Amino acid sequence: MKVWLMGLGLALLCAVHAEEEEANSINYEEAQGFWHILGVATNCKKILKHKDDMKVVQALLTKLDDGSLKTTSAINLPDGGCKKIEMIFRKGEDGKLYHECDWGKKTIDRAVTDYDSYAIISITMQKKDKEPKKLLTLFALDNSAADLYHPLY
Repeated sequence: MKVWLMGLGLALLCAVHAEEEEANSINYEEAQGFWHILGVATNCKKILKHKDDMKVVQALLTKLDDGSLKTTSAINLPDGGCKKIEMIFRKGEDGKLYHECDWGKKTIDRAVTDYDSYAIISITMQKKDKEPKKLLTLFALDNSAADLYHPLY
């Protein structure tokens, strides 16, 4: 619970000092590296069901040669293990980044970052014939906040 409150406070503080940017205006090459996921806000019941099991997770962001964005992260499993998840977000005709898989389509809608300490990314998740879900994730580049918890990597 403390991480959620700390994350919310950091998100609000950062949002006051940053301009919201279209996801396609972010310099993903400058944002590459290991980011610590500190907080998540969502209306997805599946994610909410497992939120208490999640610890601070590291996500590796990599810009590919074709301009796509590759994310590699790990999710805690109920049995104590973890699962590696890789997603490649490709640029669409509208300039937004999309990832499509069996779980549906994910769109990076908005992003806010200072490239040095934090990033807030808004994603829409859409499964065929289902109501779209939103996911707002708070990332920290500096692991000083994440040191309070056990990273998965």
